[in-house]
Amino acid sequence: AEARARREALAEAERRRAEEQQRAAREEQRRREQAEAPDPPDPPKPAPKTDYPVGIPIPGREGMVTVPSAGHDQPIDVRGIPSGTLVKDPVSGTKFRVP
Repeated sequence: AEARARREALAEAERRRAEEQQRAAREEQRRREQAEAPDPPDPPKPAPKTDYPVGIPIPGREGMVTVPSAGHDQPIDVRGIPSGTLVKDPVSGTKFRVP
């Protein structure tokens, strides 16, 4: 009876070792697959805006413009800034191009 109990205990220990080895092998395989998997691509970035409004020259006031989309009618001084340059309205923060 004692020999039988010892054999059963050894068989149980061997079964546990085999299960542990299988679990370790599965875990190692999972780690390898994760390490080999490429990083997911970054989400696409929105395209930069290209259709900005153009300032409207104020008649009789050279170098001064208004920007209707800015939500105010304050003149903006663009003297010395080349035509087509993208600038920012200091009041509203609206970007526009110099006419």
